Amino acid sequence: MKNKKLVAAGIIAGVLLTGVVPTFAASLQGAKIANNISTESVATVVSGEDSNFLVADMKLPSNTYILDKEIADVTGDGVNDIIYLIGHKGNTADRFADQLNIVVRNGATNNSEMTDLKKFGGYEGKLFVGDFSGDKVKDVMITAPTGGSGGIVGHMIVNFNAPEPTVIFGAKNNAGTQFTGKFVDGFKAELVNQDTGRSIAIDLNAKKDMYVASQIYSKDGTLLKEVKPMIYPLSLLEPIDMDGDGTYELRGSQSIKGAYGADTISHVDSFWKFENNQWVAKQIEVSSFLLY
Repeated sequence: MKNKKLVAAGIIAGVLLTGVVPTFAASLQGAKIANNISTESVATVVSGEDSNFLVADMKLPSNTYILDKEIADVTGDGVNDIIYLIGHKGNTADRFADQLNIVVRNGATNNSEMTDLKKFGGYEGKLFVGDFSGDKVKDVMITAPTGGSGGIVGHMIVNFNAPEPTVIFGAKNNAGTQFTGKFVDGFKAELVNQDTGRSIAIDLNAKKDMYVASQIYSKDGTLLKEVKPMIYPLSLLEPIDMDGDGTYELRGSQSIKGAYGADTISHVDSFWKFENNQWVAKQIEVSSFLLY
């Protein structure tokens, strides 16, 4: 896997912040599900410019399209189901879709159900199926870039192996791990990770000429303006089976911004496992730029 933190000459210092952290809790009351939709109401794919137009016989809004499809057992009955990612677009050529939702056609009963993910949208949404909850039944993950300048990507994970399907990774989880802190004298940023309580100093010397020109620091490293760095939500979230037990963990990547949005001062990689109905941090790695 390519290291997202390689820049310029690719010289990066990593710092590990480890520990079991229960603060990245999943929102277990997320999606409300419209259950027991009859076979007759399941949307039908018709031919068209992209063959993805979804006929609104499911009482769906117009201009609703199938964006992706997977086949897997996500209901836990041993029979493969058909999983559709659907979304609303202005026309077939649009890359952005809002009102993203999951439709699951149960392979054993032929009944279907649809999630209600509210205001979830993004560009070129994709599905991934794999067991994240540890119940030995595959869950459904949606990934959809938001298209913003910060490279933020939206993610949802839904568990269908229950009387009512449940969002186990939602919008709050997509915020990732959090840091607070400030710039200090000597071309440094002092940060505290909110999930571990651990502190770390980020070396800013690689950008000192820019900060001097912007009158944020004097040439001798004296801080002239208050700057409080901000960490962006997840720009990458990858399923990864770290211990080979068949249950997927998550590897997330975020960036920490300094004086303004284009001023990236650090990248953060984190690893998360779903334990006791919440996402627990297993490893957090923070980088500094030695050359920019």
